[in-house]
Amino acid sequence: IMANGTIAFDTLSTSGQISGTAKSVDADYITTGSVKCYVAYTSDTNTAVLNGQSFNLTSLTDNGTGSTTFTINNNMAQSKYPNPHAPGDSNGGYTQYQFDTEMTTTAFKINTSNDSFAVQDTDLHAVCTLGDLA
Repeated sequence: IMANGTIAFDTLSTSGQISGTAKSVDADYITTGSVKCYVAYTSDTNTAVLNGQSFNLTSLTDNGTGSTTFTINNNMAQSKYPNPHAPGDSNGGYTQYQFDTEMTTTAFKINTSNDSFAVQDTDLHAVCTLGDLA
């Protein structure tokens, strides 16, 4: 029989198979300092598709050339949160990105462009979400 309950702690520690690094972490870091959503995806074929692992992501939607919307499974606490993004192009092109103003607690939109700021799809993306969950 398994009972549900609450465990309260300030620091989480390991029993010791880690060497040369910290063996404990403050519980506040786990809840506020860790990635809340991540995804690797491709958008070079005019259709954005998952290209690897994802976490806490319900779906991604291709909005057209250079534009993708991501729907988060567990909502964020606020509508503005950091989203580090690493776009790339395997053909050697330089890619830039910007967040759209359509950022909400449930979804965010990323637009990509080339070095001349013309919208374009690119074939390599990785994005994550930081902040507090609702």
